[in-house]
Amino acid sequence: MGSPPTPVRFALESICLLLGENAQDWKAIRSVIVRENFINTIVNFSTDDITYVERLLCTVLNLVVVSLWCYV
Repeated sequence: MGSPPTPVRFALESICLLLGENAQDWKAIRSVIVRENFINTIVNFSTDDITYVERLLCTVLNLVVVSLWCYV
Protein backbone atom coordinates (compact mmCIF):
# COMPACT_ATOMS: atom_id res chain seq x y z
CA MET A 1 0.00 0.00 0.00
CA GLY A 2 1.41 3.39 -1.00
CA SER A 3 1.38 6.49 1.13
CA PRO A 4 -1.94 8.33 1.47
CA PRO A 5 -2.39 12.00 0.51
CA THR A 6 -0.52 14.37 2.81
CA PRO A 7 -3.63 15.65 4.66
CA VAL A 8 -4.69 12.08 5.46
CA ARG A 9 -1.20 11.19 6.69
CA PHE A 10 -1.10 14.27 8.94
CA ALA A 11 -4.56 13.46 10.34
CA LEU A 12 -3.48 9.91 11.15
CA GLU A 13 -0.23 11.21 12.62
CA SER A 14 -2.29 13.45 14.93
CA ILE A 15 -4.38 10.47 16.00
CA CYS A 16 -1.23 8.48 16.76
CA LEU A 17 0.10 11.39 18.78
CA LEU A 18 -3.07 11.52 20.86
CA LEU A 19 -2.87 7.78 21.43
CA GLY A 20 0.68 8.13 22.74
CA GLU A 21 2.27 6.46 19.72
CA ASN A 22 5.47 7.83 18.22
CA ALA A 23 4.48 7.24 14.59
CA GLN A 24 5.91 9.87 12.28
CA ASP A 25 6.29 8.00 9.01
CA TRP A 26 3.74 6.08 6.99
CA LYS A 27 5.12 2.65 7.89
CA ALA A 28 4.87 3.38 11.62
CA ILE A 29 1.40 4.94 11.26
CA ARG A 30 0.18 1.92 9.33
CA SER A 31 1.46 -0.42 12.02
CA VAL A 32 -0.69 1.46 14.55
CA ILE A 33 -3.90 1.58 12.51
CA VAL A 34 -3.82 -2.11 11.56
CA ARG A 35 -3.80 -3.24 15.17
CA GLU A 36 -6.78 -5.31 16.19
CA ASN A 37 -7.77 -2.88 18.96
CA PHE A 38 -7.31 0.39 17.00
CA ILE A 39 -11.00 1.14 16.41
CA ASN A 40 -11.90 0.18 19.97
CA THR A 41 -9.14 2.47 21.25
CA ILE A 42 -10.51 5.37 19.21
CA VAL A 43 -14.11 4.76 20.29
CA ASN A 44 -13.16 4.59 23.97
CA PHE A 45 -10.66 7.46 23.87
CA SER A 46 -11.20 10.05 26.61
CA THR A 47 -10.65 13.61 25.43
CA ASP A 48 -10.15 14.59 29.06
CA ASP A 49 -6.74 12.93 28.90
CA ILE A 50 -5.37 15.23 26.16
CA THR A 51 -2.62 17.46 27.49
CA TYR A 52 -2.12 21.08 26.50
CA VAL A 53 1.05 20.16 24.60
CA GLU A 54 -0.76 17.44 22.63
CA ARG A 55 -3.52 19.89 21.71
CA LEU A 56 -0.92 22.41 20.62
CA LEU A 57 0.95 19.86 18.48
CA CYS A 58 -2.28 18.75 16.81
CA THR A 59 -3.20 22.38 16.12
CA VAL A 60 0.17 22.96 14.48
CA LEU A 61 -0.24 19.81 12.37
CA ASN A 62 -3.71 20.95 11.32
CA LEU A 63 -2.37 24.36 10.30
CA VAL A 64 0.30 22.67 8.19
CA VAL A 65 -2.33 20.47 6.53
CA VAL A 66 -4.58 23.42 5.76
CA SER A 67 -1.64 25.38 4.38
CA LEU A 68 -0.58 22.49 2.15
CA TRP A 69 -4.13 21.79 1.04
CA CYS A 70 -4.65 25.43 -0.03
CA TYR A 71 -1.63 25.31 -2.32
CA VAL A 72 -2.45 22.00 -4.01
